[in-house]
Amino acid sequence: MRRFIALVGVLALCALAAEDDAFLAITIDTSVTKMVGMPEIEMPDLGDLPEGFELPPEAMAMFGGGAPTHQMEVRLWSPGDAPAGAEATLTPPAGFQGGAALPLEIQRSGERKERRDPSEREPFNPDDMPDMTIKQYWGSSRTVRDGQPRIIRLRDEVDLDNFDWDAVDDHLAAIEAAQDRADEKGWTSATWPNERAKHPQLTLQDLLPGVWNLATTYTGNATLQVPNNVNILGAFELAGLTEEPDWSQFLDLTWKPIPGLLGSQATMVGSEDENTMVIWSSVETADYDEPPWDYLSAAAVRAAIQQKLIVPPDTTTLYVPAGIFADSQHTSLMMTGWGQGAANDEGDTKVRLQLKTELMTSFLDPDQF
Repeated sequence: MRRFIALVGVLALCALAAEDDAFLAITIDTSVTKMVGMPEIEMPDLGDLPEGFELPPEAMAMFGGGAPTHQMEVRLWSPGDAPAGAEATLTPPAGFQGGAALPLEIQRSGERKERRDPSEREPFNPDDMPDMTIKQYWGSSRTVRDGQPRIIRLRDEVDLDNFDWDAVDDHLAAIEAAQDRADEKGWTSATWPNERAKHPQLTLQDLLPGVWNLATTYTGNATLQVPNNVNILGAFELAGLTEEPDWSQFLDLTWKPIPGLLGSQATMVGSEDENTMVIWSSVETADYDEPPWDYLSAAAVRAAIQQKLIVPPDTTTLYVPAGIFADSQHTSLMMTGWGQGAANDEGDTKVRLQLKTELMTSFLDPDQF
């Protein structure tokens, strides 16, 4: 599924390039990182950091004891190289406190970070295929369901002697070529935050509803009307996970309802040894590749709910079956939820605003410290 979503993103970019339409993406992510079982440590005085030095939001979240961070990124793609002195500014509505005007940093096709030439890729070596066993579980249940786990031995999944490795290399090269299409066509990208405009610490008080205005001197202007029911998503707040669970028992994942959430999913991963991995997902169907992770439109979320890849917003409890991580040495939980967002497909610049909330929890054995 993750590979499918990534491919959809590539195809969308190619379609935009083919249509010569500019595209403005505004994405806002709520993120929480927690480490359960880690002993308390003396927190550093973040006010003593050298002048001009800033910790990334992920580090701030860890030092903040799992406090949520809210990050917004803006990216504008437009056909042709912008002329010298070109400017682009995104003006949020009055309720947004992250900045009255957001100056975008312009990069022309030749100024972006150079990607590796696909022709220089090292051919895939079949001997590199790991001798890995995956125990795969799925669905919310207090006990292991019949027919689980699915045992996947990577080396058994592929006929190493007859597999067309050249086709794999060609496929990967084609994906890289698609990602480079914007550069090949001489497109301009403009981004925020950037060196001129650092990332502010957004809060739930930064209101999104209202009119967002894009003004440029090189690719026209655009607007996005964000309805009143669209706002920054809150964080996943799980009840009771303050110490490493008793893995012989089922794990109760219960969280507070998140206003504006359209759907969510959870995944847990553990390693029994260097060659054995345990994966559980909240998807309710055995026929899945990977659960969705990236930004999704409201329509994509609704479709994934119908396919039982994402749980609906009124679901606020999931169960991880008892015992499946009892032998795992390292276990982590990842939860993702999606918000409503907004879009404007009129005019020469297509605009999207998409929302996501994420939780990453690592379970640590206190005896290791």
